[in-house]
Amino acid sequence: MTLCIPSDIALELSTVKFASCSGDVYRVQVTTVAGAMPIRLWIESKRTKAQWGCKVNDFQTHVPDGAAYVLPSDVVLSALKVALTTTTKHKQLPLGTDVIATASDVDVIKRSGGLELVLTIHALYGLNAVYSFALDPIDVQPTDILDAKIRDVQETLDRMLESTKRPSTPAVVAKSSVRCMRFLSVAAAGDQDVVEWTEAPPSTLIHDDFCFLAQNAKNI
Repeated sequence: MTLCIPSDIALELSTVKFASCSGDVYRVQVTTVAGAMPIRLWIESKRTKAQWGCKVNDFQTHVPDGAAYVLPSDVVLSALKVALTTTTKHKQLPLGTDVIATASDVDVIKRSGGLELVLTIHALYGLNAVYSFALDPIDVQPTDILDAKIRDVQETLDRMLESTKRPSTPAVVAKSSVRCMRFLSVAAAGDQDVVEWTEAPPSTLIHDDFCFLAQNAKNI
């Protein structure tokens, strides 16, 4: 099975974990056509680089037989994005998320010949709206595997770069009346050495590894 890639990415996550497949981490992408139906679901195993996907033209064709509920497609799409986002370590919800859709969860179940993504939207009075999507395997070429590995490396580099941009938290030092002897100097005065103790000047040195306080500088 080969899927064409739509133009509008509605959601893209790189560290998704599912309860029924806890031994793996997945990359997930949800793509729309101009923000509306149809949509494309795409999943990649970060461990094996295997890929699965499906095209959804109408959410109502993915409900169980005999289901009487009908939800607007934008509500179901919002619930899907929320549920996928909460399975990753980056918990920030997508912009414009519908509050109605925030009570939802998603899981992926391994089936013969593919995967099944199950979305459950928790409604009022204990009612649930369930949507199931059969994800078929996608033909993966050696270049696709190479692209997947490059994405992994790029994400690692981006995280490292982001960590280097974070400013270190300076140590906060309060003013104090503590007198700190800081310097000892020896000066030659003829045949006799003069030992002079000098108290550190008033200062507050901000540093992650070393801080000191001193006030009332004067020679003793």
